[in-house]
Amino acid sequence: MQKFSFKKKNFPKARAVAVVLATAACIIVVFFVFFNSGAFFPPETGQGFSAGTDINGCIDLNRSSYNIPGAVFEALPNPPKCFVSIMQAYASGKFSDSGFFSKQFFSQPEFYSNFETQGLQYWQNPVATHYGAIGYGSFPESSSLSAKPGETVEARFFFHSGFGVRSFQGLRLEPEFENPSDAQFVQVSLDAESGSGFLLGPSFPKFDKDWAKAVEVKITVLPEAVQKTVKVFLKTRAPDSALAEQWRNVHSLYYNATDFVGSRAAMQITLQIR
Repeated sequence: MQKFSFKKKNFPKARAVAVVLATAACIIVVFFVFFNSGAFFPPETGQGFSAGTDINGCIDLNRSSYNIPGAVFEALPNPPKCFVSIMQAYASGKFSDSGFFSKQFFSQPEFYSNFETQGLQYWQNPVATHYGAIGYGSFPESSSLSAKPGETVEARFFFHSGFGVRSFQGLRLEPEFENPSDAQFVQVSLDAESGSGFLLGPSFPKFDKDWAKAVEVKITVLPEAVQKTVKVFLKTRAPDSALAEQWRNVHSLYYNATDFVGSRAAMQITLQIR
């Protein structure tokens, strides 16, 4: 799911599925929420990637058909060899180990299947009335896991600045149980950066080198847990005020990702306790 907030100014405008008007500090902000219907979710096959995985040919990433300046991507690492073939294999469930993907993969906008259907429009058909102030998306949007009491399982998400966003965004992620009483059965921990605070760079007019990051989640089922289904949301929160002030002093275009729109669920985990 991509979530966006747009501040009116003489910059490109985004198309919206839903629009909410908000007023803050005498500035009118238009908030867009996009449901990423184009995202692909590989089957939970449990397969890892190895040299023996069947990949059809070796198709490299080729952006020549985009008809946009190459400078849009110049801050990103070079795409790995066979990028397209590997992503096709992942999408079809030939392997499902998300731990295989380094920053060299998830920094490429094509890693997210809605880039070509929704993202390219910001460069190919810009409209000079709005600019993207706040926005983010995740892949996948949800993950399903299962575990027995005493076991620990892991999930990995890829979190990114929304397409068309010009600002630096500071935030942290915090687990929240759908049913608060489930906290007695399950412990959830995030990688240090995701839990304490991090900065996402802009995606427009060019991709910042830190426009996307991986989010690592560990879930431990406590010994006294009972059989049941537990839902956990990873919600966006404002970063520590000292961190936010530090980032604001460095970047002229900076917002907390929760400005104007508040805290929102960015990802969801469904855990079946067996």
